Amino acid sequence: MSSITRSLTGGAIVAAALVVVGLRPATGTLPPAPAAPAEVRIATVDTLSLLERLMETDAYRLEREQHTATWNDQLRSMSESIQQLEARLMAMSPQDPAAQEVYGQYQSQQHAIQEMQQRAYSDVDEFSARQLADGYRKLHEACNRVAAERGYSHVVSTRLAIDELREVGTNILLQEVMIRPLLRAPAGDDLTDAIATALQLPDRTDEGDDDGP
Repeated sequence: MSSITRSLTGGAIVAAALVVVGLRPATGTLPPAPAAPAEVRIATVDTLSLLERLMETDAYRLEREQHTATWNDQLRSMSESIQQLEARLMAMSPQDPAAQEVYGQYQSQQHAIQEMQQRAYSDVDEFSARQLADGYRKLHEACNRVAAERGYSHVVSTRLAIDELREVGTNILLQEVMIRPLLRAPAGDDLTDAIATALQLPDRTDEGDDDGP
């Protein structure tokens, strides 16, 4: 046998021995059997409708109205000032030397109220976003708690009903489709009402109030 053959043969024997050693448990016992996979149970929740109802509770609605009222008071005061300037202009003759000055004040006030409206919309939108984030955290916690109590391992956020589709434009309709990622699920696995109870949400008086994103 050539040295190359002996070398290859010896290498094969050593490799085989290493494989055997690697397969032998260090403790001399068999490894534990893998744990059985946990049971998968899937529930559904109409997250958007719950969030809409949560935002209409007194705690959120009154806070939002109070925040908005601050801006409305300022805008109303500026609007009244513009109306007064407009009334003065209407009563003045075009030849009146003071008319140009009043008209300048009128334009300045219009520009100022437009800027304030933009700031108001932005601020109110940010305030509403903070409310939504806070409400979603509460909704998320309640959803996890209710699902765990009822033995569900997964919860899918979806709206199943299709009789509430708003066919008023392609963008709106696509939004309606996007909030329905799950097309079929047993009605008994819908936790929407149970979570509404956990959050102490008032009963819906008008089903049409929560038909859109």
